[in-house]
Amino acid sequence: MPGEREVVLISEGFIKNITGLHVFSHEAMAAVFEILILHPDKNYAAQAAADAFALLDKLDGELGRFHSNGDIARINNMTPGQALSAGLDAFLCLMKSREMNRITKGAFDVTAGWLKDVRSTDNKKEIEPVPVGMHHLLFDETQWTITKDAPVRIDMGAIGKGYAADRMGTLLREWELDNFLIHGGHSSVQAMGGLPGIGGWPVSVRHPLDQDRLLAAPVLSGRGMGGSGIGQGPHIIHPGTGKPADKVLAAWAVADDAAAADAVSTALMIMEKDEADAMLEKERTISALTVYRGNGVVSRWRM
Repeated sequence: MPGEREVVLISEGFIKNITGLHVFSHEAMAAVFEILILHPDKNYAAQAAADAFALLDKLDGELGRFHSNGDIARINNMTPGQALSAGLDAFLCLMKSREMNRITKGAFDVTAGWLKDVRSTDNKKEIEPVPVGMHHLLFDETQWTITKDAPVRIDMGAIGKGYAADRMGTLLREWELDNFLIHGGHSSVQAMGGLPGIGGWPVSVRHPLDQDRLLAAPVLSGRGMGGSGIGQGPHIIHPGTGKPADKVLAAWAVADDAAAADAVSTALMIMEKDEADAMLEKERTISALTVYRGNGVVSRWRM
C-alpha cells in the first residue's frame, strides 16, 4: 500500500554485519519506534534506549489528543478565553507548530488534522463548520500559558513523532552517545553521527506505487527526515478547504530537525507546486522530494 513505509532504512542484513550496532524497538504514538545505536557496550546502549522510550511514553501521553489528562486534550477541552499552563513539551511542540505554520504559509496547521474525524468513510459528507487556524491559539512565553479565542481542536499527529524523535535524540546525547538513528514508523527520522566509512546513516526513498523504483538515497547525519503519503487513507486534510489532500501521492523532506521535516512533508501534500517551489527557495536548509499524481516526481534535493 502506498505510503505505509515512507522512509526505508538500512537493510536488516546490512545491520547484522556491523559490529557494535544495536537495535531497540518500542510501540507508542500509534507507531513502532526504533533506535539504532552504534556503541561497543550493548548493555549501556540498552539502558539509554530504555530511558529514551520512557521519555517517548511520557510525550505520547502529553501530546496525544485521546489521553484525557494530557496537555493537548486539556487544551482541546478548554473554552475560548480560558488559559492553560502547559507542560514544557506541549508548549514547545505547539510553538514549533506555529513556526512551521508560518514557514508553510498555513499549509501545515495542527488545528486542521482532526477534521478527518468528521468526514464519512466515503469522503463525500460535507465538513461541519468548525474553526481552523493557528491564529486562534495565543501563547504567553513568559508564563508558558496557552489561550484560545475560538473552539479549535488540536491534533499533533503530523508533528508529534518528529518532535519525539528530536527529544529522544537530545536525551541520547546526554548519555554521551553520538552515533544513533531514531525513527517513528518509518516516517519520522532523527540521525546523529553515522556508520563506519559512510559518514552518516543511509536511507532510501522509493516510489509509493513502485517500491522497486529508488527515488533518492540520502545519507543523514545531524539532520531530521520526514515522509508523508496517502497510503493510510485520506488522513491529511487541507486546512483551507477541509478536504483530503489528493494531488500528491507522497512527499519527503530533510531539515535541521525531525519535527520540521515532518511538518514540511505534510505541507507538501497540500501545497501547489509553485507554492512549494517558493517555500523551498526561501528555506535553503530544507530539501524535499514530491511525487505528484499524474505529473511525476519533482526533486528539490540539496543533499
